[in-house]
Amino acid sequence: FFFFFFFFKQKTAYEMLRSLVGSEMCIRDRIYAMFDKLMILALGRIIYFSSAKEAVPYFDRLGYICPKQVNPAEHFMKILSAENFMKPEDTGDTLAIAKQRYEAAVIKMSEMYESPENDKRCDVDTVAPDAVPLSQIELSTLKYVAPWCIQFGYLLKRSMITNIRSPHTTIVRLVTTVAVILMGTALYYDQGYNYSKAIQGRSGVQFFMLTFCLLEAIQNVILVFPEERAVFLREQASSLYEISAYFLGKVIAELPLNLLVPLITLLMTFWLWNMNDVHSYNFWINLLNMELMYLTGTGFGLILGSVVANRTVLIALLAVVALPLLLLAGFFVGIDKGKHIMWVLQYISPCKYIFTTSMRNEFEDLPLYRVMFNPTDGTDIILTFKGNLVLDTFDLDPFPWWENYLAVVCILVATHVAAFALLYVFGKRV
Repeated sequence: FFFFFFFFKQKTAYEMLRSLVGSEMCIRDRIYAMFDKLMILALGRIIYFSSAKEAVPYFDRLGYICPKQVNPAEHFMKILSAENFMKPEDTGDTLAIAKQRYEAAVIKMSEMYESPENDKRCDVDTVAPDAVPLSQIELSTLKYVAPWCIQFGYLLKRSMITNIRSPHTTIVRLVTTVAVILMGTALYYDQGYNYSKAIQGRSGVQFFMLTFCLLEAIQNVILVFPEERAVFLREQASSLYEISAYFLGKVIAELPLNLLVPLITLLMTFWLWNMNDVHSYNFWINLLNMELMYLTGTGFGLILGSVVANRTVLIALLAVVALPLLLLAGFFVGIDKGKHIMWVLQYISPCKYIFTTSMRNEFEDLPLYRVMFNPTDGTDIILTFKGNLVLDTFDLDPFPWWENYLAVVCILVATHVAAFALLYVFGKRV
């Protein structure tokens, strides 16, 4: 199934019109209000071709009421999607059932448009006398005419423009980051060097930072991607572009903000929380760990968003995915090979490897002290030593640094490849 919008505006250049229609499947309501005529095609049928201003009342009469404060173009795209006809009580192949309902609805809307009682119809031959009938066009020659690089370039540009035109999402992410940092500051401000307090406090800092990056990354994807996924499936139904071009363009367009959030978080906490800065590389190791955790969390979020379209279900799955990753990392309990059947699964958790490198980065060569009471003369003795002794209290695998990072990069790539594969499967089903 597929549908197109054709907008005709008086005193508007054809090139501008083609740019609007070709590069943005859903235009803003301000631009929509500028057009005079609107044609909506679905399954090769005309279901509406008349004044753009009369479109909303027309579909309201058909029972497809446009909610207030909703962009009419988005409303039309939604009602002309097979996913809009899914019902919670459906069982089996829900998409096939929804397609049947969708096809029946399109036929009914087309018949109502063509009925003699409809006095709002426009004569296609009068408006576009040079139009070529669809039956005379070889549709197979129209698929993916543009090279992959051109598709990727336009999709990357569209994704970046979408992010710029939706600043509220970016603002919410930054405000959430600052709020979480302020809450963490109340707990971890100015960590000291006392041995007994450092074990709990400084390890808690690492847990807090990595958990925040993981949950924040997954949450940001599952809250936004369902709407993008619906548009993606509609565009795939029309074979507008290669799935790989869309996926890569989306990932790269969102990469700057995904890298910015961990950087802001670390800049606001590294010195304020008095994290280990004995070596010049301590800051950069922390930044690398947080960036990798955030990007890997984005991969897990894309996997969920590629499979599930319901935002409520995705939010419920957040805990189901995140908690096992944290548990398998060794944050809360060590997983003994001889006692736990899940010991193999810990090696697919990025938290395990990043937690190991973060703990090493925080405690290695960190000067600590411990106050001991001397019963002989009743005085306190201050013992000083390196934080390497703290690492002995944690059950950390003795992997070299590069092996931990290699494992995380492999998981990062694997999650994105899996998300692309799932998106490819669902995209080809429509």
